[in-house]
Amino acid sequence: GERDQRAYCPWPERALGRQPQTMEEFKARPSPRCLKSHWRATRHLAPDSGRGRVVFVMRNVVDVVESYYYHVLDLSLLFNYSGTWDEFFAEFSGGNVGSGSYFDYI
Repeated sequence: GERDQRAYCPWPERALGRQPQTMEEFKARPSPRCLKSHWRATRHLAPDSGRGRVVFVMRNVVDVVESYYYHVLDLSLLFNYSGTWDEFFAEFSGGNVGSGSYFDYI
């Protein structure tokens, strides 16, 4: 189930109420190690290590912006947002959302 998935492939920036794992804890995990993240791939590997692999999976930008819009609306108190789709699309297209520019990310 989902709990088993989180145990096998943790999401470091989302500790879900628990203490985040330390780098030593990640390194102690058996190989192959897995983690999922919204971070850029460059933050996961030391540039001079020459080791490791990253599988970068991305969604179609149309799906991303629509999903993000409904996520922001569902959590409107947290995001303090009550704008229209057109307003959100303009903000997203300009990179003026919490996660920055999608186009710089990819």
